[in-house]
Amino acid sequence: MGTGDPRIERYLAKDRPWQDEMIALRGLLLSEDLEETLKWRSPCYRAHGANVLMMDCLKEAAFISFFKGVLLDDPDGRLEMPGPNSRSARYLKFTSVEEIGKAEAAIRDLVRQAIQIEKDGRKVALGDDDMDLPEELISALEEDPELAGAWDELTPGRRRGWVVHISGAKQAKTRLSRIEKARPQILVGKGLHGDGFRCMRRACRNCGTPCGRRGQRAVRTGPHQPEPAGRVLGVLRKGTGLWPRNSSAA
Repeated sequence: MGTGDPRIERYLAKDRPWQDEMIALRGLLLSEDLEETLKWRSPCYRAHGANVLMMDCLKEAAFISFFKGVLLDDPDGRLEMPGPNSRSARYLKFTSVEEIGKAEAAIRDLVRQAIQIEKDGRKVALGDDDMDLPEELISALEEDPELAGAWDELTPGRRRGWVVHISGAKQAKTRLSRIEKARPQILVGKGLHGDGFRCMRRACRNCGTPCGRRGQRAVRTGPHQPEPAGRVLGVLRKGTGLWPRNSSAA
């Protein structure tokens, strides 16, 4: 039997989408040899000192996500990639309690495999990143030896983050703009999120980037300007919007 966390009981007691499905999934997970905790504001399940899977919901379904899902034997093809750039995680989505009941045997098998993977100490061998660089980035690296040298010194994960970010722009001029803005961070060895402050709210006051949930304290993860947590909470209490222009809302 697993070990439950009272915080998850409170989490699931609140009215939320796919509540019944998440409660059903929790009951199943706690009947396995997992330790329940709260991480990243969501239920997380651990074994042998490592994170094994998380439970949460999307707009269209409840899901459990395996951190090392790529290593799981999935003969029925139930596991899905969370996104096109996902290399390790895989998840299962459910839209009804009945669906969870019918898939119980398959869910248990995948969970037990994931626990055994941590017990055996297996790692995901990501290997070299084979992502194609956008043409604009290739040209920038060829024309700027300093940038090319700094790029080669970046870790594979940081290079991947920049490639995904730059390639995500549909227009060439936007990709060039992103490269220009990224250059100072690349030159000092930083990834997309750097190691500066990032404001934990729906949109950064400087650039409009959706970078977190409002009401939390600012944390050191990216280049955005933080806002004191006290002011954020004060604004929320007064219902004046995220970033009122007048000082009376502070």
